[in-house]
Amino acid sequence: MTPATESPPQPTQAPAPRSVEPTASHRSRSWIWRALITLFVGGAALVMGLTTFEWLASFKTEPPRQEDSSVFKTYSVTVFEVQPADLRRVITAFGTARADREVIVAAEVSGQIVEANQLEVGQPISASMITEGVDGRSSRSDGDLLVRIDPKTYQERVLQAKKRLAQDDVELKQLKQVNENNQRVLKTDQANLKTAKIEFENAQRLKARGVGTDTAVRRAELEMRRYEDAVIRLENEIGLFEVRTQQIVSRRDAHLSDLELAEIDLNRTEVRPPFSGVISEVFVEQGQFVQQGAALVRLTDPTRVEVPLSLQLSDYLEVGSMSDGEDPVRVALAENETAQPRWFSDPLDAIRQAPEADERTRTVNIYTEVNNEEQDVPLLPGTFVQARILGAVMENVIVVPRDAVVEGTVFVAIPQNASDSTDELSTSASMAIVERRSVNFGRNLQSLVVVESGLEPGDQVVMTNLDVIYDGAQLKIDANSGVRQLSDELARLRTPQVRIVE
Repeated sequence: MTPATESPPQPTQAPAPRSVEPTASHRSRSWIWRALITLFVGGAALVMGLTTFEWLASFKTEPPRQEDSSVFKTYSVTVFEVQPADLRRVITAFGTARADREVIVAAEVSGQIVEANQLEVGQPISASMITEGVDGRSSRSDGDLLVRIDPKTYQERVLQAKKRLAQDDVELKQLKQVNENNQRVLKTDQANLKTAKIEFENAQRLKARGVGTDTAVRRAELEMRRYEDAVIRLENEIGLFEVRTQQIVSRRDAHLSDLELAEIDLNRTEVRPPFSGVISEVFVEQGQFVQQGAALVRLTDPTRVEVPLSLQLSDYLEVGSMSDGEDPVRVALAENETAQPRWFSDPLDAIRQAPEADERTRTVNIYTEVNNEEQDVPLLPGTFVQARILGAVMENVIVVPRDAVVEGTVFVAIPQNASDSTDELSTSASMAIVERRSVNFGRNLQSLVVVESGLEPGDQVVMTNLDVIYDGAQLKIDANSGVRQLSDELARLRTPQVRIVE
């Protein structure tokens, strides 16, 4: 038995376990196993994919092989049949019709409009004219009154000018009377001067003899001098008569001009049209105050209409050469490119043209006129029209579509014999072989080009599949729709500039 004073025994502590570190050989074996597993899985996937591809490829059917290498591909084409024809050019241009005579009527004097007649757009207005009666006498009508401007101020100016003229006439008459009086007085004073000279000479002789006195001599001398001064004064007055007369006459002429101007201004208070026409625009109303030069109405003469046309220099020269011929050249005008001509111009006997060409468009403007009195429907100013001028005739020319030209050559279809055609082709189609041919070309006529040499009448020029056919290729031509004529090509154009001359 253990005494109570001793401490109880302590439990024994187990030793801590040591950490185990992998060796280098163990890590190398682990990496090799992972690489082998990866290669095995990738190879299995590759084998499975190849097996699946071969299985799917087994369902594909092989296309039939062409056993005979002598069979060529046949191209279905459209051809243009070449035939000579007489062609006439149609020179086209565009222009906007404008009135040959159009003016803005303006006020020539200032004032308030006290009367306005017929100021409405579309109202016809008649100008003053001279008519001859049955008896052979001519009479003048004033024409329609458009506007009357308040004439009171101008009437007063006329009255003042007349009064100044009357005053000048009175002064001129008075000057003539004074001159006549001076002429009579001059004659009297000249006679008195002669008598005074004689008395002065007698007084001098008496004094020399000792009979006369100095006083008598001085008195006679003073009397003679007085008459001399009077004669000189009157002669001067008479000499100035012509100058004073000219002054009054000149002043009277100026006052007469003032009267004429005042009367002209008075007449201008009544505004009348310069020519007969139709009011196309109104700018004023009655009661309005207008200054000199203010626009009142715009007047248009619709009887004659002018159309400026822009032509290329070559077209202008051609039209100019035709105008010198015997047949008159007229311009046909239509409201658009496809409409039939509705208006016809005056003959182009002498072409009126602009003095210079347009630098930007390289064109020349010519001007043609339309007399609306000769048209079924008048051509209104401001209408945009297409002009057509028949050009010169080109006789017996061959043309082909420009689309059929490839690098200066064309493909010509050479027909084959009937025995050479295969049974698979329809009887409505013909067979041909392609021949590439060099051709000399001339001028262009819109979508056509003139052939100068290289083609013969009856040749068939290929128009389709030009990017795939070649020299010697086999063609199939539909006899119904595969052959086109010149008329077919012209019908395709919206605005043909070439016509076949029948």
